[in-house]
Amino acid sequence: FSSSRANGLMFKTKDNAAPDAEAEVAEEAEETTVVRKTFLESLAWEPMLRSDDKGEISFEFRTSDKLSTYCIQLFAHDKQMHNAVLRHEFMVSLPMQINMSQPRYLYKGDVYIANIEAQNNSDKEIRGTFRLDFGKGEKRIPAVIPAKGSYRFSQEIIAEKTGDLVVYAGFIDAASGMSDALQISIP
Repeated sequence: FSSSRANGLMFKTKDNAAPDAEAEVAEEAEETTVVRKTFLESLAWEPMLRSDDKGEISFEFRTSDKLSTYCIQLFAHDKQMHNAVLRHEFMVSLPMQINMSQPRYLYKGDVYIANIEAQNNSDKEIRGTFRLDFGKGEKRIPAVIPAKGSYRFSQEIIAEKTGDLVVYAGFIDAASGMSDALQISIP
């Protein structure tokens, strides 16, 4: 265990970091990592789309950063009220992805155990560094994630003041360029 205090929070960490993993990550790789922040459940609702002269319809929507299975459903009818339904499911994933538990809210004095997992969906082992930031306290943890495997650890946080807590968790394998990061805000 190790502990530190920053920005009104106390951190206690227990991890299973591999001692022989790379200790540092290249700055260039860290700067190119896209941080996932928008986790919408519903992506679009367009009740009044009309087709063009060719019978084609197009529309745009903002997508979610949530890695999940999504369902597209289209309901249509013509002037004679003939109905049709189209349904298609698709999965959004990454070769390596971060997942983290998130409470709905925290009060002063609450203890939050952030369960963080990195999943390696590729056929090769990846070596890299986790970067965790819960306020101003940053922690880096070297790790090795086996092919088609995962790496888990927990971070205990004690909320010592009220207000939004911004939590960042990222992983970068500088050698392969695989990375993922997410940022959540807890009121």
